[in-house]
Amino acid sequence: MRRTVTKSIAIIGEGETEWFYFDSLRVACRYPFKVAPDFPQHSDINHILKLVESYLDKQYDYIICLFDMDRLFQFPSEMQLYQRAKKKYGIKKYAGKVIFVETNPCTEFWFLLHFLPNVAYRRYENYDQLLPELQKYMPGYEKTKRYFIRTNLYKYLTENGDLERAMSNSEKLCQLCKESPEDLKAYSEIHKVIELLKSIVYDLTKFANERDHVQKIVERHFWLFGEQYNLASADQRMQKALEQYRNILYGEEDVTAELNPDAENERRMDIFLCNTRNIETTFETTLEENIVVELKAPRVLLTKKVLRQVEDYMDYVRRQPQFNSELRKWKFIAVCKEVDDYVKSQYKAFEDKGKVGLVFQVDNCEVYALTWDDIFKSFEIKHKPMLERLKYDRERVANELMAEVSDTEGREKADTLTKIAVAKVL
Repeated sequence: MRRTVTKSIAIIGEGETEWFYFDSLRVACRYPFKVAPDFPQHSDINHILKLVESYLDKQYDYIICLFDMDRLFQFPSEMQLYQRAKKKYGIKKYAGKVIFVETNPCTEFWFLLHFLPNVAYRRYENYDQLLPELQKYMPGYEKTKRYFIRTNLYKYLTENGDLERAMSNSEKLCQLCKESPEDLKAYSEIHKVIELLKSIVYDLTKFANERDHVQKIVERHFWLFGEQYNLASADQRMQKALEQYRNILYGEEDVTAELNPDAENERRMDIFLCNTRNIETTFETTLEENIVVELKAPRVLLTKKVLRQVEDYMDYVRRQPQFNSELRKWKFIAVCKEVDDYVKSQYKAFEDKGKVGLVFQVDNCEVYALTWDDIFKSFEIKHKPMLERLKYDRERVANELMAEVSDTEGREKADTLTKIAVAKVL
């Protein structure tokens, strides 16, 4: 039995700022974590620690707690409780599982780090002192739910600022504070959270494989290769898959359409898609288009060896005369995370064809080497107007509902309406 890997992550913040920032990051990056509590509210140190215990009981893999240090400095009793909790969860039992993340004075300083050209010692006693500096880069910024609903924080900061700059600035300031802890300087450890999330997602690719994970996903979403296609078969032996296709073309009783015996009969096709459409010629004709997809695990590089596997599928089909009409087109596609230099050289050999990913062509057959980014980008380009419309509708509906009803109810209604819209389009 292959191992199925899932990682559960809870991010706990003190207030609305943290909730909205990390929720917008979660959506943008499609990260599998939960922002706690379920809706934004102010939480003191006692409530945060209760949530930690709750998520420990639920066997979460990572529990990340975000703290604004200005509040803790303001209330010594809470600082003492924080220090005790930090020591408690710092022992080996919880090491790397419960993570305390500090920002001084507040989370807004992390936002400011996206815009600062270089690192320098800065001191802010509290949010009010920091705000005028931040508003130079985020005009109209205010610590209100209305502002956060209207502004996608993560998107705004990454499009108008520089995340890599923020990461670098944050790391350098933390190091400076470590070297001279006696000075009360502004700093943020949020870069550690970003790094952790990236590493977790990357690590998952080590365990994902084409048969257990990628295969099942693509079977359900084969429209990524073109909404005009129908799924003919998935994860079947080539002989069986093509027999089904033959029966569609000629009928089960047509003995003249039997497949020729072949050494490749037992090879498995990951995804087999087919489509028919009328084309304008002198005579009324129907063009049949077919796609055979070879999927590889995220960690597998698309190499000459992988291409050779796909070409074997092509050769098998070409050896079956009933599938080789000039009006029957075949595309054989290998999909991996990345391609090597050999594949890139093949791109150049066929770049005059104007077809992205084409690496080989013979008669009515074409072989393509594509990355997942190629697949998604192609879909995005073809459906950009529809996607933009759906995005706009979601944001508009969410804003209207959130302004009129409770937070939880508003989000649920907006999500429901969006799912209905997407289902109708796709």
